[in-house]
Amino acid sequence: MYKVLLAGLLSAGLAVVANICLKSAGRAGMTYYGPLLEECLKTGWALILNVSVPGVHIFFGVFEALGDCVWGGGFNRLAALSAVVAHTVFGLITYFTLSAGYPAITSILAAAGIHILWNAGVLRVSESKKTSGKQGRRGSV
Repeated sequence: MYKVLLAGLLSAGLAVVANICLKSAGRAGMTYYGPLLEECLKTGWALILNVSVPGVHIFFGVFEALGDCVWGGGFNRLAALSAVVAHTVFGLITYFTLSAGYPAITSILAAAGIHILWNAGVLRVSESKKTSGKQGRRGSV
């Protein structure tokens, strides 16, 4: 179990560093590059350490939820839950494609594709909330 935890921690730590570097890529970094890199890290460490692929993805989601609490300005139950659930789903996609006999790169790309769609949707919802909030304040002034 400790190796699964280690793989999750390594992948989450490296993802934090990479995502900081990807900030300069703007929206493309958050939408495309970040998810692809995260899926490579999670699955890569799981395969390197020969541990549960879904387990590593779950721990990654837990670490992401904790990171959101630390750097996101407080605990957001919905954000924390969605991080764990989303990364669990990405891990299951990877696991099932690997179990079906597809190569690791295909499994990573399958999960990354869904992760990209997820991030694009989350960004769209986040931006629409910001826009609607600003419009609401203008209308009441």
